[in-house]
Amino acid sequence: MRFLISKKFFALVLAFVMAFSVTAFAANTTYREANGTQKNAENTTAVTESDSTWATGWYVAEAGDITIDGRVAVNGDVNLILADGANLTIDGGIRLTVGNSLTVWAQSSDAATMGKLTATATEPAHAGIGGNESETAGSITVNGGNITATGGTLPAPEQSSATGAGIGGGARPNTGDNNAGNGGIVVINGGFVTATGGFAAANFTSMATGAGIGGGGSRSDTNPLWVAGNGGTVTITGGTVIATGGGSPNAANSFGAGIGGGGGSIWGTGASASNSGSGGNVTITGGNVTAASGNAGQLDRSGRAIGAGGPATNHGTLTLNGSFAYRSNNSANTVPGGDAATATFANVTQIFNSARFVSLEKININGNISYVNANGISQSPVIAEEFSDNRGATNFETGWYLVSGSFTNNGRINISGDVHFILADNSNVTFNGGIRLAEGNSLTIWTQSIRSATMGKLTATATSPEHAGIGGNGHESAGSITINGGNITAIGGTLNSGDSATGAGIGGGARPASGGNNAGNGGTVVINGGFVTATGGFAASDDTNVATGAGIGGGGSRGAGASRAGNGGTVTITGGTVVATGGGDVNSQNALGAGIGGGGGSASGTGPTAVNSGSGGNVTITGGNVTAARGAVDLRGGGHALAIGGGGASTNHGTLFVSGEFDYLFNNAANIAPVAEAVRFTFEGDAGIFSGARFIKLQSTFGKIPDTGVFGMNNHVAAMIALIFVSAGLWAFVLRRKTIFNNIG
Repeated sequence: MRFLISKKFFALVLAFVMAFSVTAFAANTTYREANGTQKNAENTTAVTESDSTWATGWYVAEAGDITIDGRVAVNGDVNLILADGANLTIDGGIRLTVGNSLTVWAQSSDAATMGKLTATATEPAHAGIGGNESETAGSITVNGGNITATGGTLPAPEQSSATGAGIGGGARPNTGDNNAGNGGIVVINGGFVTATGGFAAANFTSMATGAGIGGGGSRSDTNPLWVAGNGGTVTITGGTVIATGGGSPNAANSFGAGIGGGGGSIWGTGASASNSGSGGNVTITGGNVTAASGNAGQLDRSGRAIGAGGPATNHGTLTLNGSFAYRSNNSANTVPGGDAATATFANVTQIFNSARFVSLEKININGNISYVNANGISQSPVIAEEFSDNRGATNFETGWYLVSGSFTNNGRINISGDVHFILADNSNVTFNGGIRLAEGNSLTIWTQSIRSATMGKLTATATSPEHAGIGGNGHESAGSITINGGNITAIGGTLNSGDSATGAGIGGGARPASGGNNAGNGGTVVINGGFVTATGGFAASDDTNVATGAGIGGGGSRGAGASRAGNGGTVTITGGTVVATGGGDVNSQNALGAGIGGGGGSASGTGPTAVNSGSGGNVTITGGNVTAARGAVDLRGGGHALAIGGGGASTNHGTLFVSGEFDYLFNNAANIAPVAEAVRFTFEGDAGIFSGARFIKLQSTFGKIPDTGVFGMNNHVAAMIALIFVSAGLWAFVLRRKTIFNNIG
């Protein structure tokens, strides 16, 4: 019995070991789909330096350097996994013809670690990945990895011939009885793809180059006429793609498109529309795409960024779906000056038919974005474009934008139309350059919660002295801004030297020492909630003819004649916490901006003048906590600038309407809080008591203050809830004692 048991036990152990051995040594490799889903491929074959053919199956380029000296042919349906850290170089490129397919995968989306594939054709007529001479490409799908594909170089001794595409068709050189190869089918869902048509190194005029992605070039005689390859079908849903047609030192040649047809030339004639390749069928729904012609020295011979090669005019179709930031250049294959435009496309075609350079950056659009009003009440979800990284000096057009993440945007952004920013919870964005909000435009700021610990933060700091933090540029009046929540800081530009003026924190731009216009007015400002800190631009210069902008209101003016600082505009505060301070200086003799109201105004050799200073605005306060102070403590200079009222030496302080019960403090002698107890008072209109104050603090006894006393609730609401709980506890105690006494009785 003991022997039989031992045999059974031995058999079980042996079976386990054999099963374990098979499992342990099977070649299984993980890979990543474009959407991030992890998959596992079984029975993968390792790529080696001796490979010349890949047949149907799964292959893996393992970590480390692998160099294949020769062209690798794809036969069947091949999947290639680029392991993290892999660096696969194929000197000769990859032959991929009609009826065969290559799908490339990676193991991660991290550009620093994902595997690399470099495929460079060594024969002029060959594509980097695609056809040999006159061959049309098969199908390639890129889901990840860092891919570089370059068509063959035509060396300098060759006087007239053609080159292959980076990814796509092979060329028709100056011999042979076939057209050049077409672009095949290219799908890019992720990764980094750089595709460049073959370079024609000779300085002659009868050469043709291949597209970055698309058709091969063709150098033909007139009879018969052999045509360059067309663009095939290209679909881009994600990733980063850079596609450049083949170049040449001679701008008179026929050049391939970035994405599209190959260039075509005729012996003795040069670039020819009749034998250049037509554009393909290109669809772009995502990713970042840059496409450029191989050369744009002579536009009548140059291919398009996306479209036909050479001088051909059949550009195929380009279909765009989604929202993109884009640039285009019709006169050169280089990045144009100016800011990128943004637009949402819906099956748009032919928009870039004349462009030699195009860049498209997909902008994420999110649906059902939640947000709350100043009271914390959820609003109907909206579709919003996500803004989560540095876009530079970008124009934001009418629409909704979700500001998320923590980043610094370098460059002054421009608000055009009716723009809404939703500050995502825990977001923290700095606009280094501030926000231009000129008259006729509006910006509304929302948050996703009213808890101070989680609500989003936005800091807008002007970097030019005459600019407002949020508002006008030099001389410009502000548009309309409504703040319903968020932690908002706005600071006007700093003046470091000379006698000039600064912009408001929120409001008008300054009128500097030159220029024929007044400074900008304060526009319309409504604050319903959040935490708002607005400070006029600081004058670091020790000159005595400087003027600073208001915290909220008009820009300063260093005037000539009757040039005036900006007035205070219309300011309404119903809730939130607001701290507004006029622009300060290092010289107490200057014209300073009000906390809320007019900008300071000065004239050369005179200092603060009433005629140059901005008047107060129309200010209404019905709730919230409001602290306002003029720009400097010292009252020897600065004229009559008030906490709320006129700036500089102005005596026109506008109107201040306060309604409701407030605890208040004010100081007529300095712009700091007085040493005194706050006074409680119910205001019912004009607040003449503050007519001479350089500092004012008003705290509503029951306002819409986004405090975070308990679970993000207003302190008053929290107190009421606490009172209810205490009352309920007392009643429970009384009832319990009553029950005990009844039981005793």
